[in-house]
Formats: sequence, structure tokens, C-alpha cells
Amino acid sequence: MTGENSKTILLIEDDKQFAESVQKALAQDHQVSIAFDARSGLMAIARLRPDLVLLDYGLPDFPGTECLKDIKRRHRALPVVMLTGESDPETIIETMKSGANDYVIKGSEDFEANLRFRIQQALSWAALQTRNQELLQENADQNEKNKKLSQKIQDQIEKYEILGASKEIFQLKIEIRRLKGTEAFVLITGENGTGKELVARTLNFQEDDSSRPFVAVNCAGIPQQLFESELFGHVKGAFTGASENRIGKFKSADGGDIFLDEIGELPLEMQAKLLRVLQDRTVSPVGTNQVYRANVRVIAATNRNLIEDVRQGKFREDLYFRLNQIALHVPPLRERKEDIIPLAESFLRRRLPMGKISQPAKQVLSNHYWRGNIRELQNTMERAGIFVRGERRPVVKIGHLMLSALELRGQDAVLLPNNLLPNNNAEISADNFHRCLNWIEGKYLEKGLKLLDGDNRALYTQVGMSKAHYFRRKKMVAVGDTPSRPKGVP
Repeated sequence: MTGENSKTILLIEDDKQFAESVQKALAQDHQVSIAFDARSGLMAIARLRPDLVLLDYGLPDFPGTECLKDIKRRHRALPVVMLTGESDPETIIETMKSGANDYVIKGSEDFEANLRFRIQQALSWAALQTRNQELLQENADQNEKNKKLSQKIQDQIEKYEILGASKEIFQLKIEIRRLKGTEAFVLITGENGTGKELVARTLNFQEDDSSRPFVAVNCAGIPQQLFESELFGHVKGAFTGASENRIGKFKSADGGDIFLDEIGELPLEMQAKLLRVLQDRTVSPVGTNQVYRANVRVIAATNRNLIEDVRQGKFREDLYFRLNQIALHVPPLRERKEDIIPLAESFLRRRLPMGKISQPAKQVLSNHYWRGNIRELQNTMERAGIFVRGERRPVVKIGHLMLSALELRGQDAVLLPNNLLPNNNAEISADNFHRCLNWIEGKYLEKGLKLLDGDNRALYTQVGMSKAHYFRRKKMVAVGDTPSRPKGVP
């Protein structure tokens, strides 16, 4: 009768009487099957999948060592104990070199006890090898998970990386790094599209805790009647439609950061409710008196002038000071022109790794006003990348940018020099009139040349000028200049 820890053992032995005696001796602890020659033994291994093999060294049809090598080739982890009638050291060494886990000499003193011990040792070795393989696999699986997690984190960091090398961005990065390890509330200000959420996510990433929550909330998108439920949660039955419990955004961000975007759009009533939570650092779900600790860092962002809103009574002063423990400002793209081209190239490479931007296109990008800031620039380059993909040498030119006249940089569209227009009756004259026309013509030719990537011939052909007249006029109107005195008319 075998126990719970019994194993299946295959005995390959040509001596029938000896084999049956071994089977009988081990039957109390293990299930023992017998094969009387090497070939039937190899087939039995494939059929029975034994936990251990007892192999006779002196098989008539197949030398024991050759049979052993064959077993190890097919079943490397299968433990094999050799049974030999010889005590010659060379024979024993040969069996061990061939892959045997152990050996027992037939007819030796205490053969049965020795055999049991050797079997147990071999089974323990096999169990250890199996466990080692499992640990190696578990380690490999964990390494793969860690690799994927690290890649995911790296992808997120790259996705939300604050790009730019201007002094303004450099100073912003310094200010962000100073906030590592602090739980002070942060208020981020800046125009739409400047990357305020990137700053918030960087504050979260730099805490070096991949499990740290980051919950983003668009305050302008929450209906007033659902504000408390969305942020603080509710219990089942708290109001019509509350069919189940909900933990709310603050509870979801427990131990991490909650990003309140467009905080300036909150109505005054909701501002008061938010202030109470920030002051007490506790939340109470709608429909219950139960109070939970709000263990979160609040990062708020706005494109509004909250100080002016406070003066006008549109934003609570106490909430403003509560949120504004630390202030970070993200400058608009037009105030850091040196970042425009590196950003444009980075956005283009995400879509086209080999993509380039022509020099005239770079000039247009640099001179653009970028009312939509980085978001507008990213959309522009992604759109341009679509137009040039498939080309052998993809180069973004001015036409691919599709920047309309309404989007042009401020001075190109509206900043006409004051001295070109008459300010009184005395300044209305033919000379001043022609001087103004010269300036406008120069700007027209300058912009046209940029749009045509510097192709003079295309420009004078399209505007209907002769080559000689074009170059004469181009020289006389001083393209790009703002004349301070009247110029003659050719």
C-alpha cells in the first residue's frame, strides 16, 4: 500500500527474480513497474512518465551506459539510479559520467536500505531541480513583467515629458524638481495648450513610485448636480440613479495626486464644497455621514487670471490661497521661440523617424504666433507628417504645414508700423501714400517668397512681374524693412 508521497518508479532489469524482489521491497512506499530489456524500458518511460528509473548496468540487448545516455537525451530531468553487480571504481565513474544520479551495488550489505536511501536522495534532487526550474521561470516571468512595466512607465514619461531647452522651461523644470517629496498643493497657470497637465504628471512621476495614483479631473466637464458625487463619491440610494456605491475621484487618488484641471471654471457653490474638503482634508460620500481621510496632493490648473476673478467675485479668495501654496507658470510657446523647432522635430519624428523640416518651413514655424501653443504645434506636425509619409525622403515644406492667414504671427497680421498711416490731415500726401504701398508690397513679396520656399522665379511669375522688374522692385522696397522716411517711386 502506497502513501501520499509515493512515486512511480520504473525498474529496467533483465533478472526477473531480482526485479520482482526489488518491486516487492519498494511496494510499500512506491508504485514500481518492471521492464526486462532496454527497448521496452525506453517505451515504458514514454508511456508511464515515471518519477525515477532504476537501471541495470548489464542489460543484454543494450549496454546500461548507452541506455542511460539515451534516457538523459530524451528526459534530461528524469533521475536515474544505476544498479550494478560490480564494485570496480572505473565502472562506477563511467556510470556517473554518463548521467546517473547515483548507483547501488547489487548484493551489497544492507542493499535494500541503501537502495531506499539512494532513491530518496535522487527524488529529492529531482524535486530540487524542478523547483529551481520553476523559480527560474517565475524569475523570468517577473523580469518580463518588470521589463514591460518599466517600458510602460518609460513610455508614459516620454509621452508626458516636458520638452524644451529655453531658459523659461529650464527654470520651470528646476522649480518642479524642488517639489519632489512635498505634499503642498500646487497651482499651475498658463494658456490653453501650454502643457499644464504635463507639469502635473511630471510632479507625479518624479516621486519614483510607479504605484502612486494620478487622477485627472476636468472641472469644467462636471455637471453641478453631480460635482459632489464625482469627486467625493456616494452610497447606493443617495439620489435617483445611484444604483451602487461609488468611491469618487478623491478616494481613487488616495496616497497620490488629484489633478483638478480648469479649476477656474468651477461655480462658486462648488468652490465652497471643494474648499471645505481641502481645509479638513477629509471627504464624506453623498448619502452618508461617514468621513474618510483625503490623503492626496491637490494639483490644480487654470488658464484664467484667478486674481482678477477674485477681484470680480468669480472665484473665492480663500480657495485661491488654499490652492496657491506653490505656484508654477507655464509660459506660452511664443515667449520661448528657441523651443519651437526642437519641439516640431520631436513631434514629426514620432510619426516619421526619418522626417525632416525644410529651412523655409522652419522659418514659418518660428514666426507663427501659436495661439494654441504646443497642442497646436503638435497637431500641425502630425498633419504635416501625414502629407509627406510614403516619400523616399520625407521633407516637410511650407505647404504641408497648412497654417492659414488667420493663424499667422501677430505682427504679420495686425502690427502695421504707426509711421506708415496718416495721423492728421497734414500727413496725407502722395509720398506717404507710396511709402505705405512700398512697405506693403515688400511684406507681400517677403511672405510669398517664404511660401514658395525661396523660389524667386515662381514668385515673379505668379504675381505677373517680369524678372528684371521683380528684382528691381524687390531691391527698392527693401523687403522686410520698415521705412522711416519717404522713398521714391520707381
